[in-house]
Amino acid sequence: MGVFLELVELASWKDAFTRDIRERAREGSGCEATKKYLALEDGTEVGYLALDWWPIALCRDLVVYEMFVPEKFRHRGVGSRILEEAEKLARAGGYLRVFLIAQPLEDYYPREQLVAWYQRLGFRAVPPTRLRVQWQRICPESTSTSAP
Repeated sequence: MGVFLELVELASWKDAFTRDIRERAREGSGCEATKKYLALEDGTEVGYLALDWWPIALCRDLVVYEMFVPEKFRHRGVGSRILEEAEKLARAGGYLRVFLIAQPLEDYYPREQLVAWYQRLGFRAVPPTRLRVQWQRICPESTSTSAP
């Protein structure tokens, strides 16, 4: 790929410079388990990620609460690289899986297209709950594929 992407934890939504990312960080989850990150390429904000870090004793899944890439950075692999970094964080934190619910942030974006993208990245459907179909990706280094 050649482009280095890093995730930097936000102390406050006010630390984001890009208007769209700042709004996402401000309006996103306020849950105590949620940590918010800027995705940076050479110091430029190219995305936003919110992860729910539930205690391992309660949940072996690192939950992607929200991921956002501003339109001008889409179709450049930024989203894929953000999810790769999330997977690295999951492994380093002792989690078995990265878990998410495939839900477009914009009304015009077809959910089916988003689901297909997640599938191309290796996510697979898990049994539906009362709310929605859920998607997860097993961390490749994980030896267990069973649910906790």
